[in-house]
Amino acid sequence: MLNPNLKKVFAVGAVLGVVLLSAYYFLGGFEKLDISKSDKREFVIYGVLVEGRYSDPKIEETFAKSREIVEQNHGGSIAIVNYPHENEKQGFVKQFVGVVGADAIASGTDGFTKLVIHGNGAVHVVFPQSVMAMPRPKDVRDQVAAFAKENGGVLQGESIELYNSDNTVESYFPLK
Repeated sequence: MLNPNLKKVFAVGAVLGVVLLSAYYFLGGFEKLDISKSDKREFVIYGVLVEGRYSDPKIEETFAKSREIVEQNHGGSIAIVNYPHENEKQGFVKQFVGVVGADAIASGTDGFTKLVIHGNGAVHVVFPQSVMAMPRPKDVRDQVAAFAKENGGVLQGESIELYNSDNTVESYFPLK
């Protein structure tokens, strides 16, 4: 016979589990990534290079400034270029944070510089999930690398995340 307190713990745990799984489902957490090949060969981004801990306030400040630019421009996308970093597992990142498609405003923003990334096409990923239910970056990279290999491509290394003004999220992984 189970202890009555243990029954309550199991009941609460079961209800909590159902609630969390339901929330994850409604946020699109069980949706598969939409991965395809893109002919896009050039990416032009205006922003700031930041290297340090993932929690670096400069990343959040630049992201907020980029959001302002996108809102003022009534379009465009916030862009984050993620570069491979040897200390990534320890929480270090190298990112170029800025905007795409709001060139006129962004080019005049203090501290923003122009970055052009060239590739031989790219792997394009559309995230059907809410930002809160997106898969881990390593899982995405693994799926993208497998897709590139299956289609005869090799990833350059960096990825470009776009947070669009219509609340969709997509990424490009340039090919060598």
